[in-house]
Amino acid sequence: MEIDVLGLRIYIIYLMITLFLGYKVAIKTYLKGESKTKSIVIGFLITLIYIIVGYILWSIFCFTSDIGFSIDTFPLIGLILGIFAFIISAIIFPVAFLLKIKRSKEERNFQEMNNEDQF
Repeated sequence: MEIDVLGLRIYIIYLMITLFLGYKVAIKTYLKGESKTKSIVIGFLITLIYIIVGYILWSIFCFTSDIGFSIDTFPLIGLILGIFAFIISAIIFPVAFLLKIKRSKEERNFQEMNNEDQF
């Protein structure tokens, strides 16, 4: 089983960008006044859509590239990477989102206390 290292690196970078974009969309949705749960669900859906698009691009790359995967190894590696990315996003995404919200609330409280002390 021969793995194309360049293609694998590109795919992993794409998955990390996917997580970042889903996180940013969830933060913007929350800041617009939506609930935490709705923001997390929207972020998950964005992440899932990007993972599906990445899987399609990955399959196109694998079957058209001269140095890509063979037809024997492609489905297993691609599915493992896709599932791995979604599990990582399921673990990291809500934790990072809730920590960001908690930190921003603490910063707002600190700024309000400083504003009250000035008067």
